[in-house]
Amino acid sequence: MSIVWQGARPDFKKELDEFLEQELFNTAKDVFNGVVMRTPARSGELRASWNLSADQPNFVTVGDPNSSPRHVDAVLPPPSSPTFVKSHTGLYFVTNGKAYAGVVEEGGPHNVAHHMMERTLDSLDL
Repeated sequence: MSIVWQGARPDFKKELDEFLEQELFNTAKDVFNGVVMRTPARSGELRASWNLSADQPNFVTVGDPNSSPRHVDAVLPPPSSPTFVKSHTGLYFVTNGKAYAGVVEEGGPHNVAHHMMERTLDSLDL
């Protein structure tokens, strides 16, 4: 079977770029939402410190007076699902600036691994 193009589609590249950009963002948003919901919460600081950013990583955290004005008095709710942000580089970052985020993800000598990111990535149909 062959496909024959009938006429030029000058807007095809633009439409394709917009579609791919939206799909990249949707995938990043799915990762963000999955990892947030899989993050255990005591105070809620770790869960609330997840960030989804375009073009460069964002390591702003909750409860750190140097990077965030918010204070944690009770268990914080998870961050809201992000709205579309256009990336100029095609890169999206899901990050957490809390120093202990890696120990919660991978575990340690006295900590059980929760594998929030690993389990989230495994759950996606990529």
